[in-house]
Amino acid sequence: MDRLIGIPWGSGNPPEEADCLSLAIYAQEILWGRKVDLGDIDTCWHDKNLREFSHNILEIIPQFCNEVKEFQIGDMATVETIGYCHILTLVDEGLILHTGINSTSRISRYRPLKSMRFWRLRG
Repeated sequence: MDRLIGIPWGSGNPPEEADCLSLAIYAQEILWGRKVDLGDIDTCWHDKNLREFSHNILEIIPQFCNEVKEFQIGDMATVETIGYCHILTLVDEGLILHTGINSTSRISRYRPLKSMRFWRLRG
């Protein structure tokens, strides 16, 4: 899990840099060996359209995940806060992996929020 911590925020590919979506996808591969094939889905954002792109997460994630009611280790969650949609991964009991704008990836304690939706990778 150490190689998932400290990745700088950015629109590139992990492990060099990652936004919250690319970090969640990368974590699936690193921690559980689950490869996510995004096909032709455009996951690139730019500073000018970050807010819009963040809401596209809600259109992108159902293409490779199913929505579930219970949050289990290995699942992802989307949450809408301060006008942005954010995605995180439950990596251990009570611990989430996430990243934020102008930050680095980190592990934090999980706090359930009303607006959270839970997602499980298909297959």
